Amino acid sequence: MERDKASKGKRDFLKFLAGVGLGAVAAEVYERVYGIPMLEKSFRAEINYWMNKYNKADEEIKKLENENKSLKEGQEKVNELTRILNYEDELEKESNSAIAFYKQQMNEAISKLKQIIEKYRILLGDERVSFESSTLKVLEDLKITQEKLLKVLPYFPLIKNLSFSPSKVVNDKIYDLNVNLEVISPLNTLEEVEVRVIPVEYNYLISRYGMREEDYNKAFPKEEARNIKIEPKKLEKEMFSVDFKDLKGGREYIVRARVEDVAGNEKIAEVKTPYIRQFENLGKELYDKGIIVGASYMSGYYPWQTGKNPEDYPLLGRYDATDEVVQLKHVDWAGYAGISVFL
Repeated sequence: MERDKASKGKRDFLKFLAGVGLGAVAAEVYERVYGIPMLEKSFRAEINYWMNKYNKADEEIKKLENENKSLKEGQEKVNELTRILNYEDELEKESNSAIAFYKQQMNEAISKLKQIIEKYRILLGDERVSFESSTLKVLEDLKITQEKLLKVLPYFPLIKNLSFSPSKVVNDKIYDLNVNLEVISPLNTLEEVEVRVIPVEYNYLISRYGMREEDYNKAFPKEEARNIKIEPKKLEKEMFSVDFKDLKGGREYIVRARVEDVAGNEKIAEVKTPYIRQFENLGKELYDKGIIVGASYMSGYYPWQTGKNPEDYPLLGRYDATDEVVQLKHVDWAGYAGISVFL
């Protein structure tokens, strides 16, 4: 009988509190004072609701970002198909819009979690909400980290300091070339590293100066591109060094590095060498012995313009003497002939 009266008294008091406008907060305080566990149960329920909302938004963002990445990877394949490309743009806009929507939901969830924790901290005490407070801090830090990673992701893997240097030189003729590069890949481990040395071709001499096609390889010896694959050590930062031997020369070279990580992200970097001689500079060797050989070089004189046989023209065709490749080729040949001075 006494217990029934006490329960009725509690109910009447709660009604009274609600009637005077103190509402749910006063009722929650009353429940805590009288040891009723409903308050903590309510706290857990609200926390779980917003945590589930946050996790769902996070999952949707990851799914949409993967779809967005797939769209971008396919861009090259549909570049010539205008209708499909326009449709792809619409899908990308829709995907980006959805990502923004779910990011907004994540922000709302974090904001609500913070409000709930602070609200119940007063009622339950710091100890009862300490785990949730720590979890919220982790979520906030994780969100900031994800945003930063998304900004830098397109830059990795990163190729730095791609360079080359001669490793074997005889009388100004470079025979061997050493290539160095640094690769930084903090997000995904490297899967493949490839370095190529590609001979530059000067086919414009045929089209512009009328050089005979059958004479091309006499001036620029035929040479295939060299390719070396390196096994990465799966480190976040790696230095690589490779040697290319027995270059034929007589041209410039493109040094190209290509790297790819386990996620399929690819980066390419390249540098160009100066003209590398085809022949050793015997003119330098004679000069070092005190012998100077000079030759007249008249850049404005073109032998095919002197009224002789119009088909009797140089190996390089009816060239322009101001063309840098022509000048370098003439210097290369002159050095091989023992000439060290042009007059």
